[in-house]
Amino acid sequence: MSWQEYQNNDRLEQERLDVCRALIEDATRDTTLWLQSDPSAEERVHVLAIQAQLAGLARIIERRMERRNETKDEWEYSETVGELLSRLDKAREVRGSIVGKGLARVADRLPKELPSSKVTKAPKPQSTSIIPGQFEGLPASHFPSPHTAKPPETSNPYFSDSWSRPLDQGASWKDFQERFMQLAREEQGRADAITKWKALSSMNQVLRASCSYKEHPVGWEKGKPEQGCICLLETPPHGVWNYCSDGISENFFERVRLCVAEAGHALPDYPKDMDPEDFWLHRLYLDLRKNNSDLLFAAHEEGGMILSVCVASATFCARLDRKAIAGADGLRTGEKQAESFRAQNSDKTAQSVQSHSADRRAMIDAYIAKVLAITGKKISRKEFWLVAGYNSPTEFERFQRDDPRTTQSAVANFKRVLDLKPEDFIRSLGKRKPTKSAQAKTTG
Repeated sequence: MSWQEYQNNDRLEQERLDVCRALIEDATRDTTLWLQSDPSAEERVHVLAIQAQLAGLARIIERRMERRNETKDEWEYSETVGELLSRLDKAREVRGSIVGKGLARVADRLPKELPSSKVTKAPKPQSTSIIPGQFEGLPASHFPSPHTAKPPETSNPYFSDSWSRPLDQGASWKDFQERFMQLAREEQGRADAITKWKALSSMNQVLRASCSYKEHPVGWEKGKPEQGCICLLETPPHGVWNYCSDGISENFFERVRLCVAEAGHALPDYPKDMDPEDFWLHRLYLDLRKNNSDLLFAAHEEGGMILSVCVASATFCARLDRKAIAGADGLRTGEKQAESFRAQNSDKTAQSVQSHSADRRAMIDAYIAKVLAITGKKISRKEFWLVAGYNSPTEFERFQRDDPRTTQSAVANFKRVLDLKPEDFIRSLGKRKPTKSAQAKTTG
């Protein structure tokens, strides 16, 4: 086979692979719509399995398009397609139809075998050997050394490793916002990331995430990729989250997940026993709903989809950073207000104490007058605290002037005396006689 024939075959293979990729992407979008159309529990199991199989096929197609062929690709592709069509038939039987045209097309048009040019090694191009004597007389410096030649250095403003810098004590939500925007630029292949929902909704490479807060949700068991779907008895407080694809590459997908997990762990209300990745997506979803964001698709109380995890997370971080700045300013303002409040409150407290003191004195005066009117006997304040069970006037004087040192038991005792009937008070007074020590203290 000539070099030109090899190039033609390779171009045809890439075109077929590109068609397969488009079919898989359309079908993946339809599975998300299916999950949002209130499916039964059995339907959800089948659709989630279809999502996983489409993601596996997408990874194989991506490797082949990047010419990273593996020996297992062909049989793994054929086996996965067979399982996909079987699951699709089962889901159709349960619901009665297929949701979306993309899934219907993938059943009819997706090749059962992996497109291949059947050429495992590229032929050598035509010889470019130097004709003897062709360059006689030219100095040696005219020819670059093959060992010292370096490829030209290029700088790309949106492909850098700044996302991997470790967090330190100075890290803030602004740092997270920059990291998520860096990932968004890399994902979109642009120096200025698109943030408008209309453009994001038409980008197939954008990483999305869907959630379910329904009762008995169905999801994948984490840490066990071969386990399959499981139905949970209880809905977690943060919901059940699933990524709708693996992003532009496996490496990119894991870097986004790392940033999401670190951001979730940095939230001030992060509970230690919860997955930080799910907690961040949960808080992100609630924030987007609260702000009526257009970065949500089909959002309601039982779930929805985040159109772009990177762009939405960057937006959320910007809000958190703004609140942190406002909180710091508010703290300084609050300290000044607290000082002013304490000064005002001190004056009010003094006035309140005087008011309470006057009220209690009036209550005691009124009770003495009541006893006189009903029994004809005039009692003194000394006799009042004697009936309350005290041998000295200390607690009574504190109660009367509303002193902070007044004990709760003293308050209860004096209020009990105020509730006595005048006749009962006179009888209690007859039983209470002051001791000699009490008389010594009260003489004069």
